[in-house]
Amino acid sequence: MKSKLILGIGATLLVVMSLGQPAGAQDIDAILSAVEKIESNLKELIDQEAKARSKQFSEMKSIIAKNQKSSKGSATSGISEEQFLDVITDLSVLRLEIAELKEYFKDHGTQLTSLNAGVTPETDQRVKQIDARLATLTHDIQGLLDIQHTPAKAHQSDATHSKTTHSKTTHSKTTHSKTTINGKMYSHGFVNVSDNEGSHGEFALSRAYLTVRSKLSDRSNIRVTTDLKTIDDKYNIILKYAYIDWKPAFTGEGVEIRFGLQPTEYIDYMNKLWGRRYAAPTIGDLHHFLTSSDLGVSTKFSFGPESKFGFVRLSLLNGTSYTHVQELNSRKDFNIVTLLTPFKGSHNFKNSSFLMQYYTGTQNESLDDLVSIDNSVTPWDTTVTPVSGSDWKRQMVSVGGALVWDHTLDFGVDMNFLTLGKGVEKSAVKKRGLSVFGALYLYKFSQSPFVKKLGIIGRIDFYDPDRSKANNSEILSVIGIESKPMYSLKVALNYRTTSFSDDTEDSQSTLFLNTLFKF
Repeated sequence: MKSKLILGIGATLLVVMSLGQPAGAQDIDAILSAVEKIESNLKELIDQEAKARSKQFSEMKSIIAKNQKSSKGSATSGISEEQFLDVITDLSVLRLEIAELKEYFKDHGTQLTSLNAGVTPETDQRVKQIDARLATLTHDIQGLLDIQHTPAKAHQSDATHSKTTHSKTTHSKTTHSKTTINGKMYSHGFVNVSDNEGSHGEFALSRAYLTVRSKLSDRSNIRVTTDLKTIDDKYNIILKYAYIDWKPAFTGEGVEIRFGLQPTEYIDYMNKLWGRRYAAPTIGDLHHFLTSSDLGVSTKFSFGPESKFGFVRLSLLNGTSYTHVQELNSRKDFNIVTLLTPFKGSHNFKNSSFLMQYYTGTQNESLDDLVSIDNSVTPWDTTVTPVSGSDWKRQMVSVGGALVWDHTLDFGVDMNFLTLGKGVEKSAVKKRGLSVFGALYLYKFSQSPFVKKLGIIGRIDFYDPDRSKANNSEILSVIGIESKPMYSLKVALNYRTTSFSDDTEDSQSTLFLNTLFKF
């Protein structure tokens, strides 16, 4: 059924496009009817997703609201959670463009003439622009078809027998309906354009992720993600995530338990707010304030259905890293992360959110092997002092969030304060990182299909590795243009400058081209 709807949307778009072609005068009612059909099909598509996701869309009052709520849920049939979120964003923008078409029709009379009917240059240009925009809609809808993993006929057959598909547990049906495989690949090219150095650069594959998600039951899901990255100048494949989510029946719908190798929540969500992990990690991830994945157990408490108004996650973690999983002491780290989305009732700011974190624990050191030996009195009279966890403590406070205005302007802040113990009777090192970032999307400011896919991005990082020392901080500035020419590709051309408070260090300037491929 879902694939039928997608095909129906695409077919309707093609009909609308044909109405704008040189075929004689066309009545405005026919075009408006076709536009209404697009919206109707989009709504029906989301309604079908709702049925497959156990009433997750029941309280949604509009298509965009439904789309946003769906991104909080588990993997859908044939579409991963992250892929579905991207599609949701695209559909929200498309719906706004359809509304703009309606406003134009309303303001320009009751009849739209064709390109060869002797219309005025202004109307002629407007019709061409409408044709181009409808072509863009058709192209983006095709992105939905591209993420389906089986031929259309197979999807139609499964949709026709949807109840049978969800109830039976045969291998072929279960594999198709409950397991998804998707991936991402980051690549980049850069050239160093600093005044103090000769130009040099490289092309490289930064990262490649392959993710398998499977719905084990209505209340449990599993995820496994591998990470291809460069270690010691060689590509290595390591395990990034491997965890199970479980919603106990006795706790209701608002509690989720996660066990295994899992994301550290603050870094994971802040990367989503920044939205350009393929270009650069967030400041806390970039400077290794915390690992982005760790072994442990966590519990999530939601505010509202499907975390509509936010959540709290409590985590008990090893305090190691997914790249070095060996636990060197028996102590565990505690992490609490709170997300708030208080503007869900606002039309313009409903996607805005605020994030807070408190992390405390012990660095991954073998405390039994670390002792303090004082032989300052006599060489033969030594005092041995065992090292405690507090001597190698790791404590962090983070505050961040993003204001998102009507899919047009983003503005975010990410502040991190880290304290690291350095041993017995030694002063702790205090690090600080502040990042300010934003984006301006141009789809509302131009009728050009090319320009509408562009956004201006910017970011400034202030990093101080040791607040007790002077002249050791640095500032990273990023300015660039981002484009999404198709569903599966993002490209960012950006200029970066790193300057240092130490006058003896020269600033560095680099021109980057970053790409994200999704499949």
